Amino acid sequence: MGGFDFGEARIYGKSKPGAYAVGQHEWVTTFNRTHRIALLSKRKTDILLVKVKKWPQGVFADPTTIEGRAAWYSYAFWLRIAAGALLDIDPLELQASFRSLSEQSQPVGETFLCDQLENGAGYCQFLAQPEEFEKLMAHAKPTHSNNIAWKWMAEQGHANDCDTSCNLCLRDYQSLAYHGLLDWRLALDMARLLMSDSAVIDLISPWNQSANPWQNLVQGKNARISATLQRLGYKPPTPFGTLTGYVHKRPMRQLIQIVRHPLWQDNQPQWLAAKMVAEAQYPDYEIQAANPFIILRRPGDYV
Repeated sequence: MGGFDFGEARIYGKSKPGAYAVGQHEWVTTFNRTHRIALLSKRKTDILLVKVKKWPQGVFADPTTIEGRAAWYSYAFWLRIAAGALLDIDPLELQASFRSLSEQSQPVGETFLCDQLENGAGYCQFLAQPEEFEKLMAHAKPTHSNNIAWKWMAEQGHANDCDTSCNLCLRDYQSLAYHGLLDWRLALDMARLLMSDSAVIDLISPWNQSANPWQNLVQGKNARISATLQRLGYKPPTPFGTLTGYVHKRPMRQLIQIVRHPLWQDNQPQWLAAKMVAEAQYPDYEIQAANPFIILRRPGDYV
């Protein structure tokens, strides 16, 4: 369910008629029952809904987490760009976002595209046809120079210069409120998951004949994730199973950061294996999961 729970507010202990608050604060408290309030903009148009039917073990875009929401928003705006390319229209003729639902007591995400025009322009109905949707999703394959994935991954400069998102990939004026969340690598990973539940989601495995776009962030002399962690006081990278970890230089910290994909959960098999290796080698150390999505945006979280 959307919206927020508002309760009558006391400010510095005094009741203020007509004042409502969400949650508690140092000098603001709520009392009596709460009211769920949400803003709604209602109109009639065509809509296309897209969600992942089956997730690989240990991989999930949780819409209640920052990286999960980022994955859904990034995929939604990628889908709009791909639809514009396929239909040869301005992508802004479509609206894109995602919604959160509850399935088996678990929050799940669902992307939607809708026509800007009242009563619909027919775009989403057209894209919902299985053969057309397959053409749409083909833009996530870096196999042809006309595909969006090829342009983002193979064109000179973009894959190396764009850590998160830019005006050459996901950012535009309409998505301004989400620029801090958007990530073109997450968008393509989500598209791959929607095409196949057997897609390998990690930081280094090749995508068919193309290099994994996350790889240049985590491996090599110019890898930004590696450089950032070392500047924050960690030693050069150390392998732990199939993953790479960073041991803090200061023995008193007794901390290891193991880098894993932003969509990996704590039950992901490779993560569990790497954690076991690290615990065997450093039994007194705390083992943490290092999230590339967060490292690029809030490196201070890993100080």
